[in-house]
Amino acid sequence: GETNKQKEVEQQKATEREKANQITAKEETGEPEVVISRKITEQGVVIKNNRIYADGSLFFIKGVAYGISAPGLPPGVDACFSKIPFSAFENDFRMMKQAGINTIRTYEPFPDALLDLAEKYDLKIIEQVVYPSASTDYSSDVELKTLKKIAVDVVKRHRNRKCILMWVIWNDAPFSFEAPGNPVPHYGFDKVNNFLREIYLAVKAADKNHPVTAANVLKIKGSELGFDFLDVIGCNAYIGGHGPNWRGKEAAVKTVNEMKEISNKYNRPVFITETGYSTFIKKETHDKALESQIESIGENLSGIVIFEWMDEWWKAGNTSVQDQNIEEYWGILTWDRKPKPGFESVS
Repeated sequence: GETNKQKEVEQQKATEREKANQITAKEETGEPEVVISRKITEQGVVIKNNRIYADGSLFFIKGVAYGISAPGLPPGVDACFSKIPFSAFENDFRMMKQAGINTIRTYEPFPDALLDLAEKYDLKIIEQVVYPSASTDYSSDVELKTLKKIAVDVVKRHRNRKCILMWVIWNDAPFSFEAPGNPVPHYGFDKVNNFLREIYLAVKAADKNHPVTAANVLKIKGSELGFDFLDVIGCNAYIGGHGPNWRGKEAAVKTVNEMKEISNKYNRPVFITETGYSTFIKKETHDKALESQIESIGENLSGIVIFEWMDEWWKAGNTSVQDQNIEEYWGILTWDRKPKPGFESVS
């Protein structure tokens, strides 16, 4: 009798341990619940059950978008990285770690010194390695070859870095916001999609160990570019509304549910590659807006990247002043790193 009792107790403990290692994702009414393990045996970055795992543990992206810029300077690594004191970057990464941020999304390849810093503070990097755009000629083999080479060169340089979580191979597809506009109506969906797939395949051939993602804008003709081949689907989705069109939490939840449907349809993890609230807009307080965006995600998606770490002054005119323009107020910190109200919501 005693041994049976011990066995029962052991069994119960094992069941409890297993339960602690799972999350239950609520599906739409009438559908079964999906049980997702928090731990798996595989190491490295692994995609399983439409989720991302890093080194054996379920990895939920708590990210910020990060641009290299400073007042009075043109933006970007080549233009200004060497002119910014390195202590500014060290301070940023330390603050991120303290705030509970675990991932940085870049818009260009990072210098090795910043990857070293990410590893020092145990931050993951989602690194953009190439930029097909509205101006790309999607019928040109020469352009395709050039873009593949740009991407593969970066991937080969950084593929053994511990901090790399994923590669990003485009931003804002289907590129409607840039002149000359959305290429899908001009070339046809398949032509553009196959061109982008070739870049994806080149990156995968150079590095099988990291997922490849990209950032798309929803509800535009061609929004689903790459959904059929990317390892992870990324959406630049300003949930709850963008800027003056802020509508609040209900609207945010609706968009998150649409993204869950995309995840189920294509059987891939989906995360938000950009969302946020510009403090230039006064429709909602900064902290409340970001809170409702973060809460709307819950554990339904694979993560969220807040746009952006600090205000950038180069976006609307004079780089030496903060112009009265929505684009220069997206930061959760001011340019001189003073936390705005939304910083608390993120941490």
